[in-house]
Amino acid sequence: MSITVTGFMAVILAVCHEYRRAMFMGGLIALEIVIVFYGINVRECREAIKQSQSEQVLMQAPQLIMSDVALAAIAAEEARVDQARLVLTDEKIIAGYANFIRMDNPSVDEATAMQWAQYYFDKENELGLGIGILPAIGNVESNHRRKAKSNKEAYGIMQLQIKTAREWAKRLNIHEELKIKMKKLPEGASQSQIKKAQAELEKKRADAEKELVRIITKPKVNITLGAKVLDCYLQEAGGDLDKALNRYSYNATDYPKKVAAAREKVIAALHNAV
Repeated sequence: MSITVTGFMAVILAVCHEYRRAMFMGGLIALEIVIVFYGINVRECREAIKQSQSEQVLMQAPQLIMSDVALAAIAAEEARVDQARLVLTDEKIIAGYANFIRMDNPSVDEATAMQWAQYYFDKENELGLGIGILPAIGNVESNHRRKAKSNKEAYGIMQLQIKTAREWAKRLNIHEELKIKMKKLPEGASQSQIKKAQAELEKKRADAEKELVRIITKPKVNITLGAKVLDCYLQEAGGDLDKALNRYSYNATDYPKKVAAAREKVIAALHNAV
């Protein structure tokens, strides 16, 4: 891997920051993931440190020199990489997601878990969402029960409320309910004819609502809609994930904290999948 000294040291700062955070959480998982995401080979890190100490950039920015703690963390990671050759390929991320889904809901078979994991992975990549955020929401919302229904009429893995699903189904052109109207009656129609037409209309709308529920509880549709709703809220919140999550959950108590805790479990599943 080719990396400039300035770029390398900027990465090191990010690694150091994430290491302190990882120690606060009680482990090195977050640090390991950051190292992999930045594409850092730990052996190259150590060699680059030795080679860069005499360069002008360190004289200009002495604060960039790594602490003993950070160096010790990289040494520990180097030993682990020697054993596992940790590389988070797309396949391993998907496998980690599938492991997490099955731990969350053991009734989901392996093939289905892999399919749902692929949906999560694809939507996170497409929308630029952070790794693990979607399966974490699936955990908090439904424990990955595809037919879950709340007392607030929210459905599926991502617990989409009907009004939200209806709006987004319309945007994505996957539902025709809003086009259902009462049939035109002849001029001078009797009260019985009007009542009959109204009853037919209500039945059509009820049937359409059932069809909407059937559609949005399909895992691919449910995860797609949930991801798009979250992405929309993220953009409107200027990238503030907590604000977006609060809006997604209609301000459920401690929702961002619950998702963050679930996300740590997702990261642990990735760690175990490699």
